[in-house]
Amino acid sequence: MIRIRGTVGGYPVALDIELDAQDWTQLGGLVSLQTSSEPEKVSRPVGPEKTRADPFWQLAQQILQQAGTLAGPALLVQLETLTGNTQAAKQLMVRLRHSNEVVVERSSDALLYRWQGSEDK
Repeated sequence: MIRIRGTVGGYPVALDIELDAQDWTQLGGLVSLQTSSEPEKVSRPVGPEKTRADPFWQLAQQILQQAGTLAGPALLVQLETLTGNTQAAKQLMVRLRHSNEVVVERSSDALLYRWQGSEDK
């Protein structure tokens, strides 16, 4: 038996599903479980490889480089327009903040992102 409890909107829901042996066998045939002794290794680009592979990252750098200096909210708006996603735009801002080419300064209103390029700071 499977029990599902929760809410839908403001209404409480309690659902019991009973399966006999044949139902469980049918369900097991639809689901194939991987029973390998070693976990599957996933290859993800890290560090510079990720930077080169991410077109939004390159464009985010170009936006800031062309502007020279941008306030955080203005940069966020431009990155949201670029990515079409607030979360992705915020992730790009974090990457810019930690980049060697960008200096982040505090002003009275917001953080200022300033492009430094490859110059020594």
